[in-house]
Amino acid sequence: MARLTDTLGGRVLVGVLAVHFLLLPPLFLGLLRIVEDGEGRVFINEVRSYANFIGDELERDGAKMGPAERQDVLDGIVLSGHAVYAELEGEAKTVSRAFENEGLVYRGDDFAIHSGGNEVYYLSKPLTIGGNTEILRLGFDERSVLEAAENARTRIWYVLGAYLLVSTLGAVLLVRRLTRPLNELREASRQVSGGAFDRPLSTSSTLQEVRELTQDLEFMRDRLATANVQLLREIAERESSEQTRLKLEQQLRQQQKLRELGTLAGGIAHEFNNVLVPILLYTESAIDELPEDSPIREDLQAAYQAAQRARSVVRQILLFARHMDDGEREQIDLRTAVGDTVGLVRALMPAQLEVIEDYGKDPLPVVGNSALLGQVVMNLCTNARQAMREHGGKLLIRTWVGPGPNGAIKANLSVTDEGHGMTAEVASRIFEPFFTTRPVGEGTGLGLPVVHGIIESLRGTITVDSTPGVGSTFTVRFPLVEDPAAATPQQQEAGAGT
Repeated sequence: MARLTDTLGGRVLVGVLAVHFLLLPPLFLGLLRIVEDGEGRVFINEVRSYANFIGDELERDGAKMGPAERQDVLDGIVLSGHAVYAELEGEAKTVSRAFENEGLVYRGDDFAIHSGGNEVYYLSKPLTIGGNTEILRLGFDERSVLEAAENARTRIWYVLGAYLLVSTLGAVLLVRRLTRPLNELREASRQVSGGAFDRPLSTSSTLQEVRELTQDLEFMRDRLATANVQLLREIAERESSEQTRLKLEQQLRQQQKLRELGTLAGGIAHEFNNVLVPILLYTESAIDELPEDSPIREDLQAAYQAAQRARSVVRQILLFARHMDDGEREQIDLRTAVGDTVGLVRALMPAQLEVIEDYGKDPLPVVGNSALLGQVVMNLCTNARQAMREHGGKLLIRTWVGPGPNGAIKANLSVTDEGHGMTAEVASRIFEPFFTTRPVGEGTGLGLPVVHGIIESLRGTITVDSTPGVGSTFTVRFPLVEDPAAATPQQQEAGAGT
């Protein structure tokens, strides 16, 4: 027996036999119970049908029968062999009996085969004969059912024995089919290994086939593991090289965009300066030549200041494009910087656009640059105007104090329009230099990138929330100076770097 359990086939065969010996007894008992219940149900249904038939006959003709005739009916039931006991009891306690065995005594109805402790199945049926209630009691021989159950038990044993024999032969054939591929795989692994083992491989399995197969496959595994380590190392080196290449390409593309932006900004600055220089010179000359009480002197001075501001904006854009963060920083009120710019924005807005301002009551001290903040507001409002140029709408400009995404208190600026809105894909690219959805000739793709660069240079953040067909909201957040009155220029500069 020990040698049988050392092989896969032996263990499978033993397992099959063990399973059968565990399952066959409950299977036999279950089948026997099913057969006995089936035979019992058939017997009970037949005797109840016969009792109903006799009862119907007595209810129909019993009123016309005398005692002798009733006795003849009961005797006929027993003599015909349908029952071994018959009794009819009336309301007057008159009893007529007929039974095959004088020792039979009715002790109550049975509800299952062999439940009364004898071999007779009793049942009773109430009858209405001539207006009186009488009870018909019958007893039937159960031995035929018990004999059928015994025969069924013998047949079940034969069937289960045949099943055990067939299944065991099938298990033997199955084991042979299972072990043949394993033996072939063992021979193939030996051929692949191509040599002797350097060291034996121990295994917890007691199966002979598994031990031999483990030894062969372990030799192959050792060689394949070495090759796999080398392959993984090469893959890792290639992936690292590829990631480095992609990172360098991304940096190169970004640098190229920035250089192109700087070149374009330099050209724009040069052209603006060419236009602004004569404006400044002629305006300054005209102011000097006008008398102090001239009514147009004040207008020329306002034009001169606007030209100076334009010149400062151009210079700041140029500094931003070249990544030169050396612009002047000072403590300013965000509300004042925004309000001054919005005053110019109103003059540029068409009649179908309504500009709404809401700056709150609290001051918003921040460390920044008025000219750069003015450029941010101007570009955001220009972008909103372009979004609403077809259908018009309201342009809402708000400033307030509130928490940022990280919970810190911030000075907030929002510009909300009721324009065409943007999809999520477009919104994710609007701050890329030269990206624009406008037709050729209507946009350079520099407005929002310049805004983004200025805000980052001032240590702020900008986010956008847009829905197609509804509109867009740009929200800008800057660090808030906690004690404006006590802040020194050095503290302000430090605040800009936080």
